Amino acid sequence: MARVAFIQNISLEFLGTMYLSAMLKTAHHQVEVFIDSEDDNQETLRNVILWNPDLVAFSCTTGNQPWVLRTAQQLKVRQPELKIILGGPHPTLLPEVIEQPGVDIICRGEGEYPLLELCNLLDHKHCFHHILNLWIKTQGKIIQNQVRPLVSQLDSLPFPDRVLYKKFRFLQRTQKAFITGRGCPFSCTYCFNASLRKLYKDKGPYVRRRSAENVMKEILAVK
Repeated sequence: MARVAFIQNISLEFLGTMYLSAMLKTAHHQVEVFIDSEDDNQETLRNVILWNPDLVAFSCTTGNQPWVLRTAQQLKVRQPELKIILGGPHPTLLPEVIEQPGVDIICRGEGEYPLLELCNLLDHKHCFHHILNLWIKTQGKIIQNQVRPLVSQLDSLPFPDRVLYKKFRFLQRTQKAFITGRGCPFSCTYCFNASLRKLYKDKGPYVRRRSAENVMKEILAVK
């Protein structure tokens, strides 16, 4: 099984990370999350390296990318063979971020199945350069794979892995967040949604909804 370490510097439960973790755990991969402290960045780096991951993953938004890139490079200096992947809005729409030092792979768009495929192949030490949604830096070149079709049946995805953040007592609140659909039908000028729709043109229905039964099942399980 592959070991995947997610690192973030925001003290929130990331639903995206929990969805990815849940998918990885269906294949018995090991997942851990680390929350970086501005007061002691070195301790976070030490803890990540001591956990000995096969892959380090960052969810990257525009504005947060300076911290992501700095932390990725610091990890690379300490452990050059460590694979580092960036996902989220920033690498999805600005994939040239893969050219930055410390970044080996980026994921454009939805990450559940690309990350699962990547970890399955890493686990068996097989080549992963063909995985859709991923751009991969290798031997001075960047392999730019196409975006795969969107996940059409959201009910097929496992519920978010809410156990992932339980060790952080300060994050445990009575309010919990849920996602009932993906894709927005609007194209507001201030939003990246129009660009995302272009990226996924002819890749299946953009606006998708979970069934009411599936949403209620998750809510009751969390309750």
